[in-house]
Amino acid sequence: MTRLRPQIAVTADQHGQASVALPESPATGYRWELEDPALSRHVAGAAFAETGSRAPGSAGTRVFSLDLHGLAGVELVFVLKRSWEASSVERQGVTVTLPAP
Repeated sequence: MTRLRPQIAVTADQHGQASVALPESPATGYRWELEDPALSRHVAGAAFAETGSRAPGSAGTRVFSLDLHGLAGVELVFVLKRSWEASSVERQGVTVTLPAP
């Protein structure tokens, strides 16, 4: 069963750049990814940052850098899943607002 996380809101800068940070424990095999692969072209990069302990297997944060220039009222859905499994364990909706031109 997939757990739904509360919707979060992010505001992009005037160039359509935004970032989304989601908690992750990659040692478990679970990683965040966009649910809709067609939107992955808007991910400029993703990086994992450890928080707290630097021990192997420690939890941290996956930060996605997004380039959403030209898109209005964007709603993204991230899913936490293992690459070899079809179903996800969590879903995170993200509403991205762009500043007025």
